[in-house]
Amino acid sequence: MIDQPQPNERELEAAVIGAMLLEKDSLYKVLRILTYKCFYVEAHALIFKTMSDMFKNSEHIDLLTVSQKLRAKGVLEKIGGAYFVTDLTTRVNSSAHIETHAALVKEAWIKRSIIDTANRTLQQAYKLDVDALDTLDKVIGDFNKLVSEIHQGGIADLKEVGYAIIEKSGHNLTEHKLLGVPSGMIALDSFTSGWKAPDLIVIAARPSMGKTAFVLQCALNAVTRFRKKVAVFSLEMSVEQCLQRLFSSISQIELSKIIKGQVTAQEQTALEAKGSEIIDSGLVIDDAGGHLLLGQSKGHGKYSASRCFSTANYQS
Repeated sequence: MIDQPQPNERELEAAVIGAMLLEKDSLYKVLRILTYKCFYVEAHALIFKTMSDMFKNSEHIDLLTVSQKLRAKGVLEKIGGAYFVTDLTTRVNSSAHIETHAALVKEAWIKRSIIDTANRTLQQAYKLDVDALDTLDKVIGDFNKLVSEIHQGGIADLKEVGYAIIEKSGHNLTEHKLLGVPSGMIALDSFTSGWKAPDLIVIAARPSMGKTAFVLQCALNAVTRFRKKVAVFSLEMSVEQCLQRLFSSISQIELSKIIKGQVTAQEQTALEAKGSEIIDSGLVIDDAGGHLLLGQSKGHGKYSASRCFSTANYQS
C-alpha cells in the first residue's frame, strides 16, 4: 500500500460549505452534486449533513440556525465551536464557480473511494484460503456499489427543475418533433415521442414472442435511418446471434437459413448488399455479460458490426 495522504480538497470543502451558508442558490447547487460522504474533513461532513437534513425538513438555513442545530446534536464543540462554522464563511471569495468547486470535491472523494476499494481487494486477494472466484465476485460487487454511489443524484431544486419544465412545455407546439431517438415505428413514436433519457424502457413478453427482434430492429432503425450511434449490450445472446437476427431482418431472408448456412447464391448477394448497411453504420454490440455490471465496454465481448460480418457470410 502507498504511504501517502489520500486525495483531498480541504480548502475547497471549506469554501463550498461557506458559500452554502451565505447563499441559498449555492445551497441548491451543491446539494445536487455532493453528499456528506464526499467530504474528507469530518467537521465539514458533519456540517454538510446537518444542512442537508435541515433542507429535507424545509428548515431555514443560515449561519445561526446551522450552529444551533449542531449544538442541539451535541457536535458543535467537537468540530471547533461556533467560531469554526463562522470562519468557513470567510473562505468564500465568490460563489461564481461553486459547481466547479463541488465537482472537484467529489472527484477527490471518488479517488479516495477507489483507493479504499482497491486496498480491500488486495487484502482479500492475498488470503490463500479464499476461493479466487469468490474474491472476484466480491470485487465486482464492491465496484458496482461504488459506481452506484458515484452516480447517485443529490437533492434536486424543485424551483429550478419546475421552471425548466414550464419553459419547455410549449416549445414543440407547432413542429411536433420527436424529443428522443426514434424507434422507426410511427405508432410507437407518437406515443413515446422517441426514446428519451432518463427513461428506462422495459420490453416484456413471454418467451419466443420477439422481444430481442424488436429491440434489435429499433437499434437498427436508429443507426441506419436516423444516423444515431447505438451500442447493444447483450446478456444472453452472442454477437453472432444478434447479427444473424439483424441480417435476417434487413435482408428479409429467413433466420433459419442464415443459421444453417442454407442461403442461396441470389440470397447471398442480397445479404451482402443489405448487410453492408449494418457494417458501415458504426453499430457496436457487446456480449460480455456480467462484465457490463462494471461499466466495461472494452476488450472482451465488444465488436463492431464490420468485424463480425464474416460470421454470417455463408456459402450457398
